[in-house]
Amino acid sequence: MTSPVPEHEPEAPMEISGASTPNTAGPVSRRRAGAGFVDQVLSSASNAFIVLAVARVSSVDTFGVVSIYFASVATALVVGRGALGTPILLKGASGDRTVRAEVRHALTVATLCGLAFGLALCLLGGLAGRMSVSAPLALAMPFLLAQDSLRYAAMSLARPWSAVVSDGLWCIGSAGLLLTTWLDPGLLRPSLTLWAWTVLAAVATFVLLATLRIKPLIRGTVVWARGSMRARFHYGLEAGFGAVSSLVVLSLAAVIVGNAAAAALRGAGTLLGPLSLLMAAIPLVVIPEAIRSHQTPTQTWAALRRIAVPMSIVALFVGVVGHYLPSHVGALLLGETWPVVQPLLPITAVEYAALAWVSVMYSYLRSQGMSRTLLRARSWHVGCSILLSGAAAWFTNSARGVAVALAVTALVIVVGLRPVIVSSVKDPPAA
Repeated sequence: MTSPVPEHEPEAPMEISGASTPNTAGPVSRRRAGAGFVDQVLSSASNAFIVLAVARVSSVDTFGVVSIYFASVATALVVGRGALGTPILLKGASGDRTVRAEVRHALTVATLCGLAFGLALCLLGGLAGRMSVSAPLALAMPFLLAQDSLRYAAMSLARPWSAVVSDGLWCIGSAGLLLTTWLDPGLLRPSLTLWAWTVLAAVATFVLLATLRIKPLIRGTVVWARGSMRARFHYGLEAGFGAVSSLVVLSLAAVIVGNAAAAALRGAGTLLGPLSLLMAAIPLVVIPEAIRSHQTPTQTWAALRRIAVPMSIVALFVGVVGHYLPSHVGALLLGETWPVVQPLLPITAVEYAALAWVSVMYSYLRSQGMSRTLLRARSWHVGCSILLSGAAAWFTNSARGVAVALAVTALVIVVGLRPVIVSSVKDPPAA
């Protein structure tokens, strides 16, 4: 069959300093990478905990609506990671002063965009009559985007433990919210749970601001934004495509099948959510270390393959366990939503096993500065996801049909991207 993505073509990477001299990562590099993965585990866990906590105290219908809001927030986050975070990582070999200047401007843009997106979220919640759950998420947006930029700064500055402390506090607080829903399900409401999470987001942001000693810089931000605009646009658009795809799929499921279908898809994704967020955060760990240790494309791809294998195995394991999990245990995780989620878990597990490989392929393209190729690949992925899931929702009128469509799409993208990666490893893009 024809590959769904274009064959490899050379393109100029985005300001990657000294990326041609091969070297291997030493003990210090491995410790930094390890700390980076610890941070991702904590960040993933805190996000999963809040979704589970909200699910525990919500009806299926309410959780379906909140799921769409969560998908909207995720869209803003991943666009910020692409347009602001990836350039921060690519400057990791340019020295602390250069990285800090990049971060100060990125922090300004992240905060302003967070305020604008929060206002839009409030308006959407007001029109839909769901202000009680949209308002806390709207207030959280500036903190979410700013904290994310600071996490990228911590990795690029080789200070991942600062991010670990920030996300560790956030994770502990989120776990406390989930524990509260187990001890007394009637104590928290969805809105109160989200307000508490917003406070935790603010605390996590200020912790990183204090430990990294970085503050926003407004002067010169317009000039800064014009620099490497094309690459920033590519990275942001590529990341945004993926998040918009999830939002559109959930919305299509809700409109065509019903809110329960959106709740089922979101619930299944939440149980595999830590893996999903680890996949999205792989560049945060791999790219700075690849740049600092001057890895060759072959070394970078070998390291990424070693990450993909265990993630895909874990995804399949979660699917099998979820399929046989007793109903009373599942209810502890997702409350009333569990019965509609359980039938989807094995299918979603197959999707995530494939996405583990898709994510490392995307990370490899980022590490080589191949923004155009990355954008084209993501465009195919998003287009197939929306078209197939929309058709599945229409013809099967079930969440199961949508889940199958998403799994098939992920598998097709893996097959299509493989020759692109192989070609790049054999013939790296010219610097």
